[in-house]
Amino acid sequence: MRPRPRITILPKVKRIGPDEFTFSHNPDSPIWVEFSLNMDESSINSNTVVVKAYPNGDETLVQGSIVKGQRVAMFLPNENYPTGVGDTDVILTLVGTDVGSGAIKANNGVPLDGDGDGEEGGDFVYNFWILG
Repeated sequence: MRPRPRITILPKVKRIGPDEFTFSHNPDSPIWVEFSLNMDESSINSNTVVVKAYPNGDETLVQGSIVKGQRVAMFLPNENYPTGVGDTDVILTLVGTDVGSGAIKANNGVPLDGDGDGEEGGDFVYNFWILG
């Protein structure tokens, strides 16, 4: 009898919030992410969860705190997201590629499949808009 091949289940982002309407009308709204597997909470930190705003096209790192659980992480900004004239793009990046500062990993040590290619690694990037 041949052994069965080992199948690695990759952690992925299952859901993200808030919705665009809520985010656009609450300039200090938390951003939350639900993962498909239980995550290694120590891998979810300010190096692996990055939020940047682009008011008037200028990049601004958004400072905040991260509340985490096994399947959910929430980014709470310290103050309102910076805005400029017109719409502001807010980009959430979840680091899935282990370079330098580490990567978000599941409890089994498997890195986040952030780019959805079916392989370990790759960053998950999500854009929110604050309407100007």
